[in-house]
Amino acid sequence: MAQTKEELVAVVREWVTLETEIKTLQKHIKERRSRKKELTGALVNTMKSNEIDCFDISDGKIIYSQNKVKAPVSKKHLLSCLSDYFKKSNDPSAAQEMTKYILESRDTKMKDNIRFKEPK
Repeated sequence: MAQTKEELVAVVREWVTLETEIKTLQKHIKERRSRKKELTGALVNTMKSNEIDCFDISDGKIIYSQNKVKAPVSKKHLLSCLSDYFKKSNDPSAAQEMTKYILESRDTKMKDNIRFKEPK
């Protein structure tokens, strides 16, 4: 992409400018998400306590629903479940070996990246 020193300098400057703009926008997004989270909590409490399933507004609808979410599989949970399962076969070491195998057989991907660190 950059063939000369001037082009390289221009690319670096543009990259730094974009990085700074993105950080500023992300800060604003973070503030808005925080405020939205507060408002969501208030709306959920109101809708739940008053048994309101839906608010019809000019832009659309705000719908209240509940979802079941399963906890992630952690090493501790996996070992505990496998140990309980293998207690019946009197081989607790099999649970440890199986846990180790499952955790070590996960795919690992390498991703190239650059980042900008502003001076403090």
